[in-house]
Amino acid sequence: MVFERNHSEFADYKKAQTDLATITLLEICPSCGESFVDLEESWSYDYSPRIDRQSDPTVINALAHQQVIAQKLLSNVQ
Repeated sequence: MVFERNHSEFADYKKAQTDLATITLLEICPSCGESFVDLEESWSYDYSPRIDRQSDPTVINALAHQQVIAQKLLSNVQ
């Protein structure tokens, strides 16, 4: 699965990839760990939890109202 920055699991994915890269780097070059210490603290944005608008009563009522209007317009056209 592809995790982009907006995905809820992105922080966990990034941590796992960082750990894997660090292990691989130290296997290839054990003395390189000291020169890449600044890579440990990378940053990313924290996003608020996603809002499910399909279960929001305000949105449901607005959609129902728009459906009534659309039905009236369609009945006038026919």
